[in-house]
Amino acid sequence: MPIISSSECSVGRLLDIDEALGSRLMEMTKDRVVELRGKELNYRVYG
Repeated sequence: MPIISSSECSVGRLLDIDEALGSRLMEMTKDRVVELRGKELNYRVYG
């Protein structure tokens, strides 16, 4: 079953916050991670 996760934290930040959860997410997603960065992507504030 596919899972889509959205967060304002990068993968590295997730690891800093909770290494167990972050590493489990990394393990499950493997090389299928897409990180979009930049304040201009926050359409609620800057859109």
